[in-house]
Amino acid sequence: MSEWRLPRYGRGPYDEVPPVLERVLRSPSHDEEAWRELRHLLATEGLTVSAAGFAALPYLRDIARSGEPVAVDRALDLAGAIVAGVHQDHGADELVRAVAPVIAELKRMITRRLGDGDLAPATAMALFRARLACAGSSLWSLAEFDFEDGFYTVDCPHCRLRVTIAIGDYGRYSAYRDWDHGDVRRRPLRRADPGDLGRVRRIMAGAATPGTAPRRVAETAR
Repeated sequence: MSEWRLPRYGRGPYDEVPPVLERVLRSPSHDEEAWRELRHLLATEGLTVSAAGFAALPYLRDIARSGEPVAVDRALDLAGAIVAGVHQDHGADELVRAVAPVIAELKRMITRRLGDGDLAPATAMALFRARLACAGSSLWSLAEFDFEDGFYTVDCPHCRLRVTIAIGDYGRYSAYRDWDHGDVRRRPLRRADPGDLGRVRRIMAGAATPGTAPRRVAETAR
């Protein structure tokens, strides 16, 4: 049975996690059900994170070190979902500081994995989010990217008008959304110059590759 190497902090399903984690460790590439249960305990729907999630990060790091693609992708994806909740009320600030080197190593692993050419689109997007979370941008990592028909609402930086950004099959533009007339005063999006972007936005642009959904993120990250 796996034992926590770090003390308990705050709230968390500490007692429920070890047996499920043990199943994952025994068969990280094949026990899909164990992975689902572990994700449910540590990062339910990617929105809630318990202190136990941060205690599990060293184990996920060790699985990612194994080099088996299926296990690596699952471990990095779950680690990113956990780290994305770093600013939530998890009661584990001391624990987060203690595992900071682990998070830094996970970030390097995710970056290398994103550079591989064998990722399925869903996996690439999951790791793209994980990379943002481990880089300290939990807000961007939790954004609802939908590149078939995605609509995002932002404030104009000049007049505070609510502007709709469309990215996908429906179009790629900015507009004012009118209740009766739909999207009016449409303007086509311009691709951002990576040299003009801030650190996190450069990460997003740098992770983009031709033919993949993340490429389009840089256009609205400006």
